[in-house]
Amino acid sequence: MSIKVTLRRILLWGLALWVLRAVDDATSFGKTWLFPLLPSAILSLTVDHFRALGATFLASLAAWVIGAGGGYVIALFVGAGRLGAQAPRHRFHLSLSEHFDRFFDWLYVIPLVLTLAMSYAVSMKLFLDYGMPKWLVSMAMVSVTGLALAGYTVYKCVVTAVVFAGDEHLFLAESLFIPGRALRVLRRARVRLVQVRRLRDFDIAVFAEALRRAFHLAVVSIVILETVTPAFYELVLPQGGVDKPWLGGVGKVVLRAQQTSNFELIAGCIWCVLFFDWIVVSIIDATLWRRWLRFQRKGVRP
Repeated sequence: MSIKVTLRRILLWGLALWVLRAVDDATSFGKTWLFPLLPSAILSLTVDHFRALGATFLASLAAWVIGAGGGYVIALFVGAGRLGAQAPRHRFHLSLSEHFDRFFDWLYVIPLVLTLAMSYAVSMKLFLDYGMPKWLVSMAMVSVTGLALAGYTVYKCVVTAVVFAGDEHLFLAESLFIPGRALRVLRRARVRLVQVRRLRDFDIAVFAEALRRAFHLAVVSIVILETVTPAFYELVLPQGGVDKPWLGGVGKVVLRAQQTSNFELIAGCIWCVLFFDWIVVSIIDATLWRRWLRFQRKGVRP
């Protein structure tokens, strides 16, 4: 066997060993870093983790309903004030609606963490000094959370449709017949509310998108609430000094996992939140399509 052949075999064996070492390193990297970040990380979650996720999901749905519904109702009255402010004697309505609109803008600009901290402090003060029920404190926190982000999105969509409505939209909204009999003052207010709804209908695709985005923001805001106030759910389900792992929502679970660098647990929670958000938004899309969007000329079914 010549020296050249021997050197060639040595090089081939060395190359084979290097390839095997590279494959082993790549496999170890995947097992250690890549695989725990895949959707299979959901399998590492325990029953307590799924309970925490369930609490977060229920609170998110409540925040979306309260936030979107409350933002829409507030927008109806603010928009009605804008529509009824043309006459000089109604300038007070315009001033009131403008001030409320500015207040809502400030509430949105203030970081949500500060808003929640202030709301929690005020709610607990009412609980300690005036005996307000604990469940009412929880509902107040969910309401503030929903209105601060999700509600603002819906509110701003409707108010913008009124403030920036063109002359043709205003003329059409005022010219369509509005049935019903009532006292003069009540009928005037009802007519304005119906006109606001019609102006909203002119931008119904934008309003539908605001409802979808509001749910995304509701999930985000609830997780922030759970992170800021880990004992939030204990106001509804008091434990008598026992700290249950799931009673704090996914926000508390992620906080504990962050302290132990358990990124597989964090990834599993993230994938569950994404799947939940996708399922609910798909239901919202299907409902919006049947209710409004299928009548749009350029609407594409989700």
